[in-house]
Amino acid sequence: MSKVIAFPTRRGSEDVELTKRQLADHWGVSTRWIELMVRDADLPSLGLFAGKRRFNLAEAEDWKRRRDGMSAIKRGNGWAARVYLGGGRWRWVGTFRTRRAAKEAEAAAIRNRVSKRTHETVDSFAERWTRDFPRSRETTNLHNAERIKPLVEAFKGIRLSDVDRVMAREWAQRNPRLARYARSLFEDARNDGLVEENPFSNLRLPGSKGRKDEAIPTEAELHTLADMAGAVHGPQYGPEMRAMILFSGYVGLRAGELYSLDWDHVDLQAGQVRIERSFASKNREYVPPKSGKPRTVYLPPQAKDALRGKPRRPEPVHVFSGKRGQRLTATTHFHLWNPVRAAARVGHIDWHSLRHVAGTLMAERGLSVRDIAWQLGQTDGGRIAHRLYIHTHQESAMERVAQAFRTSPRYAPSRTQMRRRALGLRMRRRPSHRLEPAGGASARRPPGRAGSLLCSVASGLRSRDRAG
Repeated sequence: MSKVIAFPTRRGSEDVELTKRQLADHWGVSTRWIELMVRDADLPSLGLFAGKRRFNLAEAEDWKRRRDGMSAIKRGNGWAARVYLGGGRWRWVGTFRTRRAAKEAEAAAIRNRVSKRTHETVDSFAERWTRDFPRSRETTNLHNAERIKPLVEAFKGIRLSDVDRVMAREWAQRNPRLARYARSLFEDARNDGLVEENPFSNLRLPGSKGRKDEAIPTEAELHTLADMAGAVHGPQYGPEMRAMILFSGYVGLRAGELYSLDWDHVDLQAGQVRIERSFASKNREYVPPKSGKPRTVYLPPQAKDALRGKPRRPEPVHVFSGKRGQRLTATTHFHLWNPVRAAARVGHIDWHSLRHVAGTLMAERGLSVRDIAWQLGQTDGGRIAHRLYIHTHQESAMERVAQAFRTSPRYAPSRTQMRRRALGLRMRRRPSHRLEPAGGASARRPPGRAGSLLCSVASGLRSRDRAG
């Protein structure tokens, strides 16, 4: 049982007053449970003081002793014991023959939860987090262990149960990109019964828009990047880097898929690329693609020409390699790509931006979001591609809008107007808000099927009248 802190009272007696959080820690329950007991079970309180509800410890203990007679639940021929976990969740301890045995089991379970919650610190739980709560991919575990290091430094030695929402919000505001990793860690701690609630959940922090609003290179700037590779790396490695940039900008592979690509996976004649694996630079192992299964994507002509134009080494195993012919890794690739990006001066972009270039170029060529998602290796039906990977360039958008208006159908006469013209009747002069199309009346669209039929009928009637 946790230590009870005495507050100065307002009534001059020796009674101890506790806040809602202190009473919850004293009993080993959640603050939500305390609120429900105040609302539904007449738990006595002293009211709100400075926005916080306070309780008299003696009155609360008397109420709890009266309520403890109903803690065990009758279930069939026995008695069931359960422990409240918070958030509307209960954990059943078991069913016992007598009510006394059920109450003893419930008390033991509460003591166990209190002891677990008391001794576990943030750094000790973070040290075993990726080991006891592993994700499906080993690279994800390595990535999570790296991302929670700032959290461990900030909360080292602090118990998990002592991290409240105020502390969590302050840390999350300073580290907005790492807040989701802290939320995942505390969620696993909550599911394991180490904390009553996740202080990092529902913080309502402004979410990241991703790369949707970032300026990505246009197709002309993509070729500028590719041409700059030759000036930066010279004739020895420049063609290799140029082909790598154009291949990524038109095909749209992930970086790990690009590193693991061998010539056996490329069919230049058929214009196809087989993606069977991905290279994880963190542990230097081949892993399945992010989608979990191999796929075959289309090789555009621009990427095909780039592959044919680059020199091939004596042992052509890797499609793209480093300056010494070694397998590319994230570190090696960054040192090759960064000087090209800086010299081209096309904005603050990284290698992943070329994947967005590929999605945008496919959208500008009229492909649907489902087709773009298939080419990019996404299995969500195009939602991510539509939300993040398709960008709009102002010049291209303006040109498409202007072209749509230039080729739009001109104003066509109404049926009444076509009928009057077919019968040779003069159109009545009426003010009209419609503008005359360019070229005058001769530029109007000829009448359709109904108008042609009316013209034929009218012509027949006039010929008959003349013959008569």
